Amino acid sequence: MANSSSEKDTKPPAKRGRPRHFDRGQVLAQAMQVFWLSGFQGSSIHELSQSMGLAPASLYAAFGSKEALFEEAVSLYLATEAEKPWQVFEEAPRIRDGVHSLLVETVHVLTHSGRPRGCLLVLGDKGMSPSPDSVRDVMRKQRDLKRELLSARLQRALAEGEIIAATDVDALAASVFIFMSGLSIETADGAPKTRLLSAISEFMSQWPAAD
Repeated sequence: MANSSSEKDTKPPAKRGRPRHFDRGQVLAQAMQVFWLSGFQGSSIHELSQSMGLAPASLYAAFGSKEALFEEAVSLYLATEAEKPWQVFEEAPRIRDGVHSLLVETVHVLTHSGRPRGCLLVLGDKGMSPSPDSVRDVMRKQRDLKRELLSARLQRALAEGEIIAATDVDALAASVFIFMSGLSIETADGAPKTRLLSAISEFMSQWPAAD
């Protein structure tokens, strides 16, 4: 009869559970879609883990927390879905053309079929209960950066004589940003693309061009 102790020693050690290998960019894109559709509060860990194909424990191991996952999802949104409007804005030779293109491209992004309607930066903290300060801070910081980019370009346009000399640049930047936020809300409420584009035409008809 073989020695039971010897048999036990020759058995391979039991494998410990280990995190599943995954494409971080791919699972983050899935999380972005969930947050974009439901907001931070409306997106449960269960829903996120199901969408990402990760167990909750693996999700936390990879991203640390739901708040940290949301922050990465926002960064991905800005680098992908929201990049084109700001790119055409910065590339436009004249400020009026830049702002018009920014708004029109924003509508194209907000109404693109197969994607959630509305802007993640505007609607990301929607929900029945207040989002954590860290979540609001993430979105506020990113909105502030875009507002500063817009203000700086308007300031340059003022210096180069593209807009009326008496223009309050900060107020004009705020008007554009508030209008963009309104486009997002209207889109989320189901406004048709034609209505949004007509609103842009009316908004731009009041542009304080110097010539």
